[in-house]
Amino acid sequence: MLLDFGANWCQTCVSVGSLLNDGAVRPFVDDHFHVVTIDVGSWDKNLDVVRKYGNPTYRGIPAFVVLDSNAGVIAVMSGRDLGRATDSAETLLSAFKSWVAERP
Repeated sequence: MLLDFGANWCQTCVSVGSLLNDGAVRPFVDDHFHVVTIDVGSWDKNLDVVRKYGNPTYRGIPAFVVLDSNAGVIAVMSGRDLGRATDSAETLLSAFKSWVAERP
Protein backbone atom coordinates (compact mmCIF):
# COMPACT_ATOMS: atom_id res chain seq x y z
CA MET A 1 0.00 0.00 0.00
CA LEU A 2 1.16 3.51 -0.79
CA LEU A 3 -0.20 6.29 1.41
CA ASP A 4 -0.03 9.65 -0.34
CA PHE A 5 -0.40 12.51 2.15
CA GLY A 6 -1.10 15.92 0.65
CA ALA A 7 -3.55 18.74 0.03
CA ASN A 8 -5.09 20.42 -2.99
CA TRP A 9 -3.55 23.81 -2.09
CA CYS A 10 -0.03 22.33 -2.25
CA GLN A 11 1.48 22.85 -5.71
CA THR A 12 4.10 20.18 -5.13
CA CYS A 13 1.35 17.72 -4.20
CA VAL A 14 -0.44 18.53 -7.45
CA SER A 15 2.81 18.02 -9.38
CA VAL A 16 3.44 14.69 -7.68
CA GLY A 17 -0.11 13.65 -8.57
CA SER A 18 0.73 14.33 -12.21
CA LEU A 19 3.90 12.25 -11.95
CA LEU A 20 1.92 9.38 -10.42
CA ASN A 21 -0.24 9.40 -13.54
CA ASP A 22 2.70 9.56 -15.94
CA GLY A 23 2.73 6.73 -18.49
CA ALA A 24 6.08 5.48 -17.18
CA VAL A 25 5.01 5.47 -13.53
CA ARG A 26 1.30 4.54 -13.47
CA PRO A 27 1.67 0.92 -14.72
CA PHE A 28 4.31 0.16 -12.08
CA VAL A 29 2.28 1.79 -9.32
CA ASP A 30 -0.85 -0.09 -10.38
CA ASP A 31 1.05 -3.40 -10.41
CA HIS A 32 2.68 -2.97 -7.00
CA PHE A 33 0.60 -0.68 -4.81
CA HIS A 34 -2.87 0.17 -3.72
CA VAL A 35 -2.68 3.98 -3.49
CA VAL A 36 -4.59 5.74 -0.74
CA THR A 37 -4.67 9.52 -0.99
CA ILE A 38 -4.96 11.23 2.38
CA ASP A 39 -5.95 14.90 2.45
CA VAL A 40 -4.41 16.77 5.37
CA GLY A 41 -6.33 19.94 4.48
CA SER A 42 -4.80 22.98 6.12
CA TRP A 43 -3.14 20.71 8.69
CA ASP A 44 -6.60 20.07 10.16
CA LYS A 45 -7.76 16.85 8.47
CA ASN A 46 -6.90 13.18 8.97
CA LEU A 47 -4.34 14.00 11.64
CA ASP A 48 -5.14 10.71 13.37
CA VAL A 49 -3.90 8.89 10.25
CA VAL A 50 -0.81 11.10 10.15
CA ARG A 51 -0.03 10.17 13.78
CA LYS A 52 -0.78 6.48 13.19
CA TYR A 53 2.04 6.29 10.65
CA GLY A 54 4.63 8.20 12.66
CA ASN A 55 3.93 11.75 11.51
CA PRO A 56 5.38 11.43 7.99
CA THR A 57 4.32 15.00 7.23
CA TYR A 58 6.58 16.58 9.86
CA ARG A 59 8.95 17.67 7.05
CA GLY A 60 6.07 18.82 4.89
CA ILE A 61 3.82 17.54 2.18
CA PRO A 62 3.58 15.69 -0.03
CA ALA A 63 4.64 12.63 1.92
CA PHE A 64 4.58 8.96 1.00
CA VAL A 65 4.43 5.98 3.31
CA VAL A 66 4.84 2.48 1.89
CA LEU A 67 3.26 -0.32 3.89
CA ASP A 68 3.76 -4.07 3.70
CA SER A 69 0.87 -6.52 3.72
CA ASN A 70 0.72 -6.36 7.54
CA ALA A 71 0.52 -2.54 7.55
CA GLY A 72 4.13 -2.30 8.67
CA VAL A 73 6.02 0.74 7.42
CA ILE A 74 8.61 -0.10 4.75
CA ALA A 75 9.56 3.40 3.68
CA VAL A 76 8.72 7.02 4.39
CA MET A 77 9.61 9.90 2.16
CA SER A 78 8.62 13.52 2.60
CA GLY A 79 9.82 17.06 2.40
CA ARG A 80 13.12 17.63 0.63
CA ASP A 81 13.82 13.91 0.27
CA LEU A 82 10.59 13.47 -1.65
CA GLY A 83 11.36 16.60 -3.63
CA ARG A 84 14.52 15.00 -5.02
CA ALA A 85 12.61 11.82 -5.89
CA THR A 86 10.00 13.80 -7.78
CA ASP A 87 12.33 15.75 -10.06
CA SER A 88 11.01 13.60 -12.89
CA ALA A 89 8.86 10.57 -13.56
CA GLU A 90 12.03 8.49 -13.88
CA THR A 91 13.37 9.43 -10.45
CA LEU A 92 9.98 8.78 -8.83
CA LEU A 93 9.76 5.42 -10.57
CA SER A 94 13.26 4.59 -9.34
CA ALA A 95 12.22 5.38 -5.76
CA PHE A 96 9.14 3.16 -6.07
CA LYS A 97 11.23 0.32 -7.46
CA SER A 98 13.63 0.57 -4.53
CA TRP A 99 10.73 0.46 -2.07
CA VAL A 100 9.32 -2.64 -3.75
CA ALA A 101 12.74 -4.29 -3.55
CA GLU A 102 12.75 -3.64 0.24
CA ARG A 103 9.49 -5.52 0.77
CA PRO A 104 9.82 -8.68 2.84
